[in-house]
Amino acid sequence: MVKEAYEKIKKKYSILPDYDEVNIEFEIGSIENEEFLLREIRRKIGEKFSTFMDHLARTLQPEGISLSDFYEFRCFKKEEKTELFLLFKELRFQYRYFMHLDLLVDYKKEAEAIRDSLKFWKDFRKKLAPYFETLEICWTKEYKEKELLEYLG
Repeated sequence: MVKEAYEKIKKKYSILPDYDEVNIEFEIGSIENEEFLLREIRRKIGEKFSTFMDHLARTLQPEGISLSDFYEFRCFKKEEKTELFLLFKELRFQYRYFMHLDLLVDYKKEAEAIRDSLKFWKDFRKKLAPYFETLEICWTKEYKEKELLEYLG
């Protein structure tokens, strides 16, 4: 099981956070390959970061065919979009660092990245929550047909 393998590795790298804490945030219990567990955990964390980066990117720069992305794009004022870009940038930095770690093959750095990303994520998700609240509110607003037609071109 992942938990037992994690606890064994944690004895060597005591900087690793508590298994349950990492599992709650990043669902690492579903990892199947325990041979390179720290690397797999980092990749799992990277997947979560990537999912949220994609949401932010589509809101900041909607793709041509997605009605929902264009609709959500208009929910934010210019200042809010600037804030969203800064959040995107923070997340992108973490993600790129993770990609760099794939090239290093350094278990101590993997353990540090897991520790640091847990702390980062706990702070970051608090900053990200208002963004999703705005999106939820946006979808409950009523818009006049004329306004929608202008929006759709």
